[in-house]
Amino acid sequence: MRLLIKTAVLSSILLFVTGCNYEFSEDYFKEIQINEPNVNISLNGFTNGEQTRSSKMVQYAISGVVNYEFEMIVKVNEVEIYRSQERTGDFYLFVDDLNDGNHNLTIEYIFPTNSGSLADALGGEFYTGVTSYNFILDKSLASPFGIESIDIVEGSIFINLNPIADNNFEEAFLVIKNEYDFILEERPIAQEDLTNLQIHDDQTIIYNPSYAIKVKNAFKEDISDFVLLPTEKMQFTLEYIDYSNYKMIYNGHPFYGNFDIMRIEYYDFFSGNRNYIINTIGGEQIIHHSFDTNRTYYPALKFFKNDMLIETIGDPAHIFQFI
Repeated sequence: MRLLIKTAVLSSILLFVTGCNYEFSEDYFKEIQINEPNVNISLNGFTNGEQTRSSKMVQYAISGVVNYEFEMIVKVNEVEIYRSQERTGDFYLFVDDLNDGNHNLTIEYIFPTNSGSLADALGGEFYTGVTSYNFILDKSLASPFGIESIDIVEGSIFINLNPIADNNFEEAFLVIKNEYDFILEERPIAQEDLTNLQIHDDQTIIYNPSYAIKVKNAFKEDISDFVLLPTEKMQFTLEYIDYSNYKMIYNGHPFYGNFDIMRIEYYDFFSGNRNYIINTIGGEQIIHHSFDTNRTYYPALKFFKNDMLIETIGDPAHIFQFI
């Protein structure tokens, strides 16, 4: 950039203001030449022409500015989003309110010329530059890939995923719902599981869980259809031996591989709370206790893993049947 200053013009203005008469010599007129500075802007976290799917921080560094009086302005579609007098820093590129498609990012910078002219001395001569970029905002979201099948292997749950044809999502979650249509949790799906198209659920213990896949990006989310995993609930039959002894016969828990210890607990009016550790895969066990067979007992099941209580389940199906 070349900037030409006619100092005679400025002098004439001063003479007019002061009312003095002055005649310029022929060699008074001179041109002041300003060479264009070599300003360079470096952005980290942003590439010109990129496709972006979320708001983000962008780091910047501006070199080639030798003057301490400096200011830079960042605009998106001509709307200012950031202003600073620092040559390095970062700004937040907020795109949530923008529509899909092409958008402009500009960085303007301004600083004195230091030309030595009267205008420069009076603070009225600046060098201004603009660097323009563009980016494409994509808010679209892939349809959730869903679940192909669910298997129970050695008492643990393996969820097989459909092939993932569209990776246009930022996060994927395994959504778990109980038999009463209540969503219990959403677990993030690891990249390894997405690659292998299989999730090993070694935590769920509830009967009849349903599973779905949810995908998200910064703007939207979508969920697949739920797939039910039907299970058989535990049943407890107490066979009379004598007054103070009963044989308890029971089936195993469908997800016996997801815990270490299972304990049955019930309340008796005369003896209070009673509990017994029982076999996770079912069987028979002698209970040294007398029961009032005219009463209804609703035992609860407690599950332990790594010496910690992880779940307590009380179910209407857990009724002592006396024979």
